[in-house]
Amino acid sequence: VTLKPQNDIYYERYREAQKRARIAKNLALQAYLEAKEIKNQYNLDDVESEDDEFFQNSEIQEEAS
Repeated sequence: VTLKPQNDIYYERYREAQKRARIAKNLALQAYLEAKEIKNQYNLDDVESEDDEFFQNSEIQEEAS
């Protein structure tokens, strides 16, 4: 039986966490775009949401990175 070095285990966990974060980000973006499409398709201009502000702030933070 051979044991893996601790750093290898930590790197694996880190890569898996990054992978899950990318998937979650893509799913969130898809859901946001779908909601935006529905809003535009049915002329729901009067609907304002806190989520819109959240995504706008997130986009600003990503551009700064």
